[in-house]
Amino acid sequence: MIRYCPTCDRSTEDTRFIGEFCEFCTIKMISSEIPESITITECKICGKAKGITEFLPSLQKAAAELLQREIRNKGIRVGAVHLSGKHDAIVRFNYMSGKDELVFEKNAKIKAHMLTCPKCSRMNSGYYQAIVQIRGPSNMVSKMSEKITRFIEKRDSFIAKRQAVRYGVDLYVEDRKKMATFFDIYKEYKPKKSYTLAGMKNGKKLYRVTFSLDLNVVE
Repeated sequence: MIRYCPTCDRSTEDTRFIGEFCEFCTIKMISSEIPESITITECKICGKAKGITEFLPSLQKAAAELLQREIRNKGIRVGAVHLSGKHDAIVRFNYMSGKDELVFEKNAKIKAHMLTCPKCSRMNSGYYQAIVQIRGPSNMVSKMSEKITRFIEKRDSFIAKRQAVRYGVDLYVEDRKKMATFFDIYKEYKPKKSYTLAGMKNGKKLYRVTFSLDLNVVE
């Protein structure tokens, strides 16, 4: 039985139908529920863009998150986002209506709000929460320093400073929890820990932790 679209009068012989409407009118209707533009916060130093809760590696990923949040129709899902210019994007959408799926594209304007992300701000200020004092033979100290650096940077943190000292090196690490995780994983290293008061935040005392690691004493 031939059906006709109530909006444009196309028939099932002319095109595919999604529910009661032809795919062209369906796209037109649901496109009206998608924002024409989106404002994204972008770090002027590292280039990362802020999604809903955190800075993401690419503008495309941030745009996909933010667009999805703005769309109230739960049947519309944001697919790939392709940049066609500095302030333009082509966004692919998937729309489900029952068992029918429709894939279509729409242009979106990208409005960039430039600032410095928290991580880059901390890097610029030399911020750190932990100090790792590595002592031992120079070759062992060097390997351990590289191992810790790889571990920390792989977890989206950084070494704020490296300071050569007698018999070793001191590493100033941004995130004390990630440094503690290193020693939780590599249990053969058992550093001594000490704490120093670093300041106050919201009425709570903030402490820096120092891990003193002697590579001459490894289980």
